[in-house]
Amino acid sequence: MRPKIHEFKFGEVYGENEVLYLDNYSKYFYDINSSLGKLDKANKMIVIGRKGTGKTLLVNVYCDAKRKNNDIAVVESLKEFVFHELIHFQGQDVSSTKYVPIFKWMILVNIAKNIVKNNSGFNSEKVSQLESFLRSFGHVAGELRPEQTVEITREYQSSGEAGFGFKVPLLRGEAKAKSGEVEKTKEIKRNYLECIESLQFFILEMLKENNKKVFIFYDELDDKFDATIEYKNAMISFLNAVMSINKSFMQNNIDAKIGAVIRHDIINTFSSPNINKIIEDNSVTLDWCTTGERASDSEIFDMLAFKIKNSTSYYNGLDGADLFGTVFADRVAGEHGSVYILHRTLGRPRDAIRMLTYIQDEFGENMERFEGPMFTKISKKYSSYLLREIRSELAGHLSDSEIDACFSLLRLVKKRGFTFNLIEEKYSGLDLSQDSLTLGKMLSSLFKVGAIGNVIRRSKVDGGDAYFWSYNDEDLEMDLSMNFEIHCGLWDALGVVKPKSR
Repeated sequence: MRPKIHEFKFGEVYGENEVLYLDNYSKYFYDINSSLGKLDKANKMIVIGRKGTGKTLLVNVYCDAKRKNNDIAVVESLKEFVFHELIHFQGQDVSSTKYVPIFKWMILVNIAKNIVKNNSGFNSEKVSQLESFLRSFGHVAGELRPEQTVEITREYQSSGEAGFGFKVPLLRGEAKAKSGEVEKTKEIKRNYLECIESLQFFILEMLKENNKKVFIFYDELDDKFDATIEYKNAMISFLNAVMSINKSFMQNNIDAKIGAVIRHDIINTFSSPNINKIIEDNSVTLDWCTTGERASDSEIFDMLAFKIKNSTSYYNGLDGADLFGTVFADRVAGEHGSVYILHRTLGRPRDAIRMLTYIQDEFGENMERFEGPMFTKISKKYSSYLLREIRSELAGHLSDSEIDACFSLLRLVKKRGFTFNLIEEKYSGLDLSQDSLTLGKMLSSLFKVGAIGNVIRRSKVDGGDAYFWSYNDEDLEMDLSMNFEIHCGLWDALGVVKPKSR
């Protein structure tokens, strides 16, 4: 029998939920631009992409495959990282990389904890030394919580005499006594800075002696994102620490990798002498093509077809185009079905999946294909979702009240498009308590997240209207001399009066 649409496993809207709730999630993962293979290259350690492009899912699928080979492979969350504690480790350094030592310490401690937790094949004496070393800092073996490392280190460091130093076992498994025997572990009062080099050396020696590979990716770096210089310095320091440790792995021919997952819009706010060198040579960027001659050329539809085929064998004999024509309505609200779907996304798979799962929730058990009226029935719900997503992406770049003001301004327009003169008039009537929130800043912020775009009005003979959206071109800047268009996915949520056909 032809399957109902609720049987299609598109996955969860958010990658972390898909890992938790979708059985065998790797089976339904669409490998955009062969990104999994690129991550296997020694120099590829940073995953970059816009919000909702599949970064979290990519590194989880990657680590899942590594674990099946009996490697140590984990994705760690820095959602709870205590950035305000970094001030205790600033010292005299005022550069953008002033926090590199504490981040190196955090990463090394986390590698050590993973080795202790997954100690099969390692030298048992060295594992015991490592466990004792960690315990001296208050780390319980197997308790992999990297966000606590900074806080624990500060507490132990300030608890010593004169607020400096703490007793830890000296890792000397690599040193030989005159008799040729390994020296016993010693305790000595040291600052964490004095421990970094010995801990790194000890870990490198353990990895050299063992065939087990180590892969650790840090995700959710953006959870506490804000536009302050302290956050930017922390992230620049973190990326430099990642580079430093990976360099030591490569220099010692050790098959291990420390990785980071970070949003593209956050990377673009960084200013550091070597940040571009880090990004350009060492990153895998997730980019979904939405600029082909036809909307159906987008890889988003290849992804949807891939997920449908992996959900049921019924459509295995169809190519992508035939499958789309069979499963999706040809026309939705006066547009081709693929055009309707793509134009209401921000060029991201997350948005298409959210749209289709709304339909599955409401009609999935009874219908065999996605019909046009289903899309219009859930359009208000989807529009509210997209507004929340865009607000979330603006968070950190703007304050909550500034974000409110931006969308209050768009709600005053009521029409799908506007000129600068019209929006300037609406802006003058807006009650703003933020003196710094200029019209230019509002429009620029809305443009960068795709809430608005530029458009050139042309007749159908000349090819129709030409749209310019930031999510199709990361270097695109808004042009105040051109007309603006409010993203059609937001029309319902912002009270835009739609054309009759839509």
